[in-house]
Amino acid sequence: MILMLVLSILFAVPLFFFAESIFASIGAGSTVSMATSYGKVIFAGSLFIFFPNVANAILRSEGDTKRAMNAMILGSVLNIILDPILIYTLDMGIAGAAWATVISLGVTAALMFNWLFFRRDTYITFDFRDFRFERGILKDIFRVGFPASVQQSSMALMMLIMNVIIIAVSDTDGVAVYTVGWRVATIAIAPVMGISTAVVTLSGFAYGAGSYEKLSSSHIYATKIAFLVETGIAALTFILAPQIAYVFTMSESASHITGDLVVFIRIICLFYPMVSLGMLSSSLFQGIGKGMNALIATILRTLIYVPAFAALFAIYLGYGLAGIWWGIVVGNIIGSFVIFAWARLHIASLLRKEANFAVAEPA
Repeated sequence: MILMLVLSILFAVPLFFFAESIFASIGAGSTVSMATSYGKVIFAGSLFIFFPNVANAILRSEGDTKRAMNAMILGSVLNIILDPILIYTLDMGIAGAAWATVISLGVTAALMFNWLFFRRDTYITFDFRDFRFERGILKDIFRVGFPASVQQSSMALMMLIMNVIIIAVSDTDGVAVYTVGWRVATIAIAPVMGISTAVVTLSGFAYGAGSYEKLSSSHIYATKIAFLVETGIAALTFILAPQIAYVFTMSESASHITGDLVVFIRIICLFYPMVSLGMLSSSLFQGIGKGMNALIATILRTLIYVPAFAALFAIYLGYGLAGIWWGIVVGNIIGSFVIFAWARLHIASLLRKEANFAVAEPA
C-alpha cells in the first residue's frame, strides 16, 4: 500500500505538469490540446487508478474473487453511464470522458477501501502503526512486480514494431485491420486471462505450502480447461468471422477493410488454444515468485519470435499482410510452447527435490 502511494505520486506529479510537452513530443500534433485536457485529469486521479488494482489483487489472492469482480463491474457500468452525461449533456468534451473514468474508479476505490480498512472482513488487515520497513519484502514485491510491468511494456513495444512492419508492406488500412482485429483477439482470449488470475493465486498457495504435486496438477488442469474453452472460441470465431468483422466495420468509413478483417480474424484465431499454454505458464512463474522467467519468455515471444516471423513471411517471402498475420500465429505458438516446456521442467525439478527430501528425511 505504501509503495503504491509513493509510485502514484511519482508518476502523477511530473506527468500532470509536463503533459502538454510530453504529448507534443510523441507526435500528438493537432490533438495536443485534447490529449492534454484528457491526460491531466487522468494523471491527477492516478491514485484512483493505482489503489483499485492493488486492492483487487489483494482480494483475489484471498480467493474473494466475487467482491473483486463486483467492485470492478460497478466502476465499469458507472463509467458507461457517466460518459455521455459529462461529455455531451454537461458539454465537457474529451475532459468529460476522463472525469467519468476517474469518478467511476474513485467509487470503486472507496468501496474497496471500506472493505479493507473499515469493515475489516478480509483475511489481511492493516495497522500502519506497527509498520517497519523490511528490504526483503520490498525485494519480493519488485521481483514479481517489475518483470510483470516490463511484460506489459513489451506488448506495447511489439505493437509498435508490428505497425512498422505493416506500413512496410501495406498502408494505414493495414494498421487499422491489425488494431481492430487485435481488439477482437483480446476479447476472445479473455477467459484465459481470468483463469490465469486463478493460477497465480493457486500457484502461490501450493508453492508456499510446499505442495509441488498440487502445483503441477493445478497447472495442467487449468491449461486443459483453457485449451478446450479457447478451441471452442476459435471454432466459433472462424465460422462467424464475417459477422464479427461487420460489427466492427459497419460505418461507411471503415467498411472497405471488412474483407481484410475477416482474413485477419480467421488466421489469428488459430493460436487462441495455444495461448493457454503460454499465459498460464507465465502466471505460474509469477505465482511462485519467478517473475523474471515469465519476463524472459514474454520478451522472446513478443520482441523476437512474432516480429521475426512476421517480417519473414511478409517481406522476405512476399506474402504481404496475410504473411504478417501468419507470423503472429507462428511466433505466439512457438513462444507458448517454450514457456510451457520451461514451466513443466521447473515443476519437475521441484518434484524431484520433494522426493529426495522425503527419502532423506527418515535418516
